[in-house]
Amino acid sequence: MIIKNKDALRYIYQVSQEAIGYIAMLFFYHLIYGICFPLMTYGNEESLSWCFEHIMKVSNVIVSLKMVMTGPEKIIFLKAIKVLVDTRKPKALLVYTVASHDSTTEMLDYAIQKGIRIIEIPNTLMIRNRAVK
Repeated sequence: MIIKNKDALRYIYQVSQEAIGYIAMLFFYHLIYGICFPLMTYGNEESLSWCFEHIMKVSNVIVSLKMVMTGPEKIIFLKAIKVLVDTRKPKALLVYTVASHDSTTEMLDYAIQKGIRIIEIPNTLMIRNRAVK
């Protein structure tokens, strides 16, 4: 099914806002308007030299902080952000996270220092976790 009007987008937004979240909205936006946001993905530290070649320079990039906040995953993630920022020079990072704002800022500090806009995508878990603290 291909949806081609703004009323359909508004309806999908209302129905899906809490049910499937804002990440799904980006997918529907892509279907309707043909806009695609690349997702920062990598395999391991060795793959960082080539894994972002699919991302256009001066693009907006989706970044997920799920499962990278501690341990060896954090070390590789911090290196990946540096490579992404230095090679692709994104305008903005659209961030999926459930962590606190301070933790998110810490993980993306290199990008922030380089002047890249950080946009945290609101989601139910993030809102709940931040309300508890």
